[in-house]
Amino acid sequence: MNAFTLTEVAAAFDVRKNTVTDWKKDGCPALQTAPYDLDAIEGWLKENNRRAATAPVAGLMSQSDMNERKIKADIRLKQVKTRLHRYQLAVKCAR
Repeated sequence: MNAFTLTEVAAAFDVRKNTVTDWKKDGCPALQTAPYDLDAIEGWLKENNRRAATAPVAGLMSQSDMNERKIKADIRLKQVKTRLHRYQLAVKCAR
């Protein structure tokens, strides 16, 4: 069994975290206690005629791919914050 967080479950099924929370409220037994098992969740979805945007097992990113994606997103965020601070400084200096 692979254990995942709520955020990772949402990413694996390509849905929002609110959707996963709704599945939990609707009684998905695999979502009652963390960490969560993707195979069990997928089984519950199939049994209850629920649909996810993607099947998690085939399209699931590896932990290293997720880490790489997070690092790239962090870099982009820092770049944007740097540009914002430079802009704010330029506006302040122009006054």
